[in-house]
Amino acid sequence: MATSSSSIPSPHFFLQVEQMRPSQDFEPRYDGQGHWKPPNPLGSNELIQEEAASWYEFDNWHARAVGALDDEKYDYKTFSFYSNEGRIWMWEGDATSSRIGDGVSNRRIRPRVTGRQRHANRSSSDESEDSAHTDDWAQLSFLWPIPQDPLHRSRITRRGNSRQVRLQQRNSIGLYQLLPEPYRAASDQRHGAQGHGGILGDLPILIALLALSVLPSEVGGALVNCLRRTYRPHQYNIGRGWAQPQRGIVVRTLCDTDRDSDDLAIQRVEAYEMGRFGTFAA
Repeated sequence: MATSSSSIPSPHFFLQVEQMRPSQDFEPRYDGQGHWKPPNPLGSNELIQEEAASWYEFDNWHARAVGALDDEKYDYKTFSFYSNEGRIWMWEGDATSSRIGDGVSNRRIRPRVTGRQRHANRSSSDESEDSAHTDDWAQLSFLWPIPQDPLHRSRITRRGNSRQVRLQQRNSIGLYQLLPEPYRAASDQRHGAQGHGGILGDLPILIALLALSVLPSEVGGALVNCLRRTYRPHQYNIGRGWAQPQRGIVVRTLCDTDRDSDDLAIQRVEAYEMGRFGTFAA
């Protein structure tokens, strides 16, 4: 197990997973190897639901559905993701309301149609429709070794130095459920001692791995049953979520600053991301 942090209270945050898809109004694009790549013009990624998805509260090491949020919360992190053909693409921000990268890689082939109005509970710092970001979509990657980490864990990031986890524990089902085969540790690195290896990362990324590993209809149950101090394996069939082509989600996370100061609320969540309460999944 990772070294715990007795001086920091357990994290308290809110999360939402919305289903997203590439708009049919734009031509698809592909990377240099001919693999599909998510679109980047403004309006080329769209939400599927007509209504806003439910929010979930994570408190005292359990998640529960809370529906809509009445009070303003601190906007912590938002990431967007696509899963396709065993590859996971990620981008920091809300891809449904932003121009990504150069924003011109997909040519529009249909007239623009205004979508539904974005729902409430958005921070005043949210991106406007005119916002643009220079970073393009990137495949999931891992950064290791992590400085001063004796457990040989891997941090999930969009700018890692490896496409594979450094080390995963022997006979552990966690990473088999959360990561498609190309991202798992090499066969000779799947024998980590108890408490060694596994993954850490930004909160929306960890949530997205769980959400993408199951079907859209199973996401709510997976969040409630699997998000704990460390990941608790689900009972769904492995791989069904990844089998859906061009499946996208937007993951939003909020901190509860009513209970704590802004700094302490963020510190609690960062400690969870950094594995101070235990490795998320090994």
